[in-house]
Amino acid sequence: MYRVNDYIIYANTGVCQITEITAPGFNTAQKELLYYVLKPLQQNCKIYAPTNTKAYMRPILSADEVHKLIQDIPEIQPDSDIGSNKQQLEERYRTVMKTHDCASYIRFAISLYRKKNEEEPGKKSALPYERIMKQVEEHLYGEFSMALGIPVEQVQSYIASKLEASEKACAWQAVYIVN
Repeated sequence: MYRVNDYIIYANTGVCQITEITAPGFNTAQKELLYYVLKPLQQNCKIYAPTNTKAYMRPILSADEVHKLIQDIPEIQPDSDIGSNKQQLEERYRTVMKTHDCASYIRFAISLYRKKNEEEPGKKSALPYERIMKQVEEHLYGEFSMALGIPVEQVQSYIASKLEASEKACAWQAVYIVN
């Protein structure tokens, strides 16, 4: 069981802080049922999640785990096929997001960028690369921000500075440093 003030990943919401654990009495048949009261970092709302929910929950990564992931970015290879049409791309996105795994988010982001760059320059894409990339980044940067104790707006430059310091060229640098 999590504690008040813990930061967790909750379902597809992303990072949430547990602000309270309470029995609000929503279900009169189960008055003793406890709920986590969650405050999502990226939204202005409250979520009531039963403590015995089957929805995905996990603690956020530690700073050490984030640093290890950043260190491993140069070794992450893009997926060879993320889809050739909007439906396939959206399905791949949903599959990746269901993993709740930051390494998978990074691999998918690199794959999206590579796929976008393979298209004809100057031609407007029929695929929603920017929207999907933004959603992936929100989840990834939100978790990295909390783990590292830095504002979410600084995560991209933090990653870039760590990669530049490592002297290893990689696809992530092509996405976020060169552009």
